[in-house]
Amino acid sequence: MWGTLLTGILNLEPSLFVRRARNAAIVYLLALAALLCGIGFLIGAGYTHAAEHYGSFRASLGFGVGFVILAALIFGVYQIASAVLERRRAREKRAQQVSSLLAAALALLPTLLRSRAGLAEILTPVVALIAYMIYKENSGKPDGEDGSDT
Repeated sequence: MWGTLLTGILNLEPSLFVRRARNAAIVYLLALAALLCGIGFLIGAGYTHAAEHYGSFRASLGFGVGFVILAALIFGVYQIASAVLERRRAREKRAQQVSSLLAAALALLPTLLRSRAGLAEILTPVVALIAYMIYKENSGKPDGEDGSDT
């Protein structure tokens, strides 16, 4: 089904694509509704069985605690997964920034070398970066720790 949707997009047939997407959405929503009804009946059957064996109060208490634990597990897994994803995105963003800066520097290098003051224009930022790194190492404070309370 996804192949036909992608084919519709790639062939630039918007009316066909919209029709297929609408039909797919309707089918998936109907299947989801049936699945939720089935899960509801299974939970009801489990509750009825538990209520017959343990009593209505204990069955309600057990199902309530079970669903609270399930919600906490889902939330915890989501928090862990989103933190991992955020770190991965940050790492990929840094890599893209470095590659973009490197490409820009390599593109500008021939122009800078042909100009009269090319060497000075190249060495000035390098010397400033080295001086900053030496200052940061000798100050003993990491980046962002300048002692201000802002």
